[in-house]
Amino acid sequence: DRLLTDKSNVTLLDETTKEHPITSDWSNLQLTIKNFDSSKATGLFRISGNHATNKGDFSWQGHFLDANTVEGKLMLNNFPAAILFQKLLPESKDLVHGNATLSGDLNFSSKKTTSVNYTLDGAILELHDLRLLHKRNTWLKASSVHFTRLSKTADQYTLGNIFFKDATLSLDNHTLPPLLSHLLTAEKRPLIMGIDFA
Repeated sequence: DRLLTDKSNVTLLDETTKEHPITSDWSNLQLTIKNFDSSKATGLFRISGNHATNKGDFSWQGHFLDANTVEGKLMLNNFPAAILFQKLLPESKDLVHGNATLSGDLNFSSKKTTSVNYTLDGAILELHDLRLLHKRNTWLKASSVHFTRLSKTADQYTLGNIFFKDATLSLDNHTLPPLLSHLLTAEKRPLIMGIDFA
């Protein structure tokens, strides 16, 4: 059995922040599901598409683990870095400029009795022409930032190894920007294996 959709459009609504729900429009969506057996919850899937308001595109292909869970390889290309920061570092209130590429193993689960859960493992994230601004002041600028071994689960968050290229860090009055302070001092801060700043 096979299910195909082509050139579809969808709008996603993120109400994580109730005061400011975020919508995200996607176009040219293609979805393929092959060899799906609802009794055994087996089968293969592939979904791809483009972000409607920028040049970003994605693909995700893998298989069903059970009726509510799928996992597979995720690829994001030429994505606005701000969108990824929103998901990976929701604590950040900084303005983020730049583009991002990400690849990793994404596990997605949805059940009626619980909220949607996801895990990301073995990911590689590359940020290009990155600028982070706090109160309109640029505090971090880099031509590229490379993360390896990035992973995120409900209980643990690892940023892995971080490599900066052509980077400039600007601090005023010996105070850390909120995001940097969170990464270094918060009780539930992500694990950083190593930093190479050049």
